[in-house]
Amino acid sequence: FINVIVLLVALSVGYSLLSNRLRDLPPGPPPLPILGNVLSLGDPIDQVMLRWSKQYGPVFTAWLPAPTVVITDYKILQETVVRQGELFGDRSLPYEQLKMLLDGEYGLVFNGNYMWKEQRRFALHSLKDVGFLSDTLQESAKSYAQQIVAEWKKEAAEGKHIDVTHNLMYGVANLIWQLAFGRAVSFSDPKLKLVKEEVHKLFVAFVHPCVGLLELLPRIGLLDPLFGYPIRNLKTASDTCMDLIQKELDITEAALNYDEDPRCYADSFFLEMKRREDKGEPMSNFSRSQLQVAALDMWVAGFETTVTTLRFAIHHLMSRPEVQRKMQQEI
Repeated sequence: FINVIVLLVALSVGYSLLSNRLRDLPPGPPPLPILGNVLSLGDPIDQVMLRWSKQYGPVFTAWLPAPTVVITDYKILQETVVRQGELFGDRSLPYEQLKMLLDGEYGLVFNGNYMWKEQRRFALHSLKDVGFLSDTLQESAKSYAQQIVAEWKKEAAEGKHIDVTHNLMYGVANLIWQLAFGRAVSFSDPKLKLVKEEVHKLFVAFVHPCVGLLELLPRIGLLDPLFGYPIRNLKTASDTCMDLIQKELDITEAALNYDEDPRCYADSFFLEMKRREDKGEPMSNFSRSQLQVAALDMWVAGFETTVTTLRFAIHHLMSRPEVQRKMQQEI
């Protein structure tokens, strides 16, 4: 019995130390059998990745619980993900998570599935047709920027503490809403706060170790209460976001004129569905479920990341006035 235990311990240690080398992967934190490095994600994931980057270098392997190569260097990211996107663009599909949250492999984010290339191509063409990267969109961004700064000045004049987040949310949200749904939202619209809170919950729940283990151990959902219900919280936040997106799509569809050019991505999608139906062509991957999840992907991918980046930039500029001056001189 003791020999068996010693052998198992030795095999586990050997697996942890040699797993990356045997698979010809970059070095990284030694993984546990089955669990990988998931149990190390108790701290905020960015802090964990930074620690590993300092220890193992700018390119390392983390087992989450499947082996995932992480790049933390800007130049390497440019050379790989940006300039060689076709080679480095694939992402593994979290089948269990997609089944639980979306009832299928829908959307634009996980490009390892059969519909991704068609839907991504359609999304890029339709967004370009409705003004993405156009002068009109740039003017809209300038207008929102001016409104945001005016609001900050007003709050400062009234002696208020300025929370940059809400005003940035307003500008970013309206640009995405305009492209996705063809209209703007008001500055005081409560859905802005609701979406921000739910998207934040999504990100927090996604990196919980219990959620990460769903792919290897689907039955771990039975232990959800023991971990503080991260899986249930993820599902609740996803359902709330999906309901909100569906209401917005209903409004867009009700105002759609099938004889006019599309105003937004949702219009283009509805028109393509109608065109295929009228001509008796196969609907392929053009379904309401795909539209709903694709619109949510645009929102989640564009909203939280852009607001967070702008908040960081403002914080950086406040901390370094000399950088502010340099930017102002360049402008």
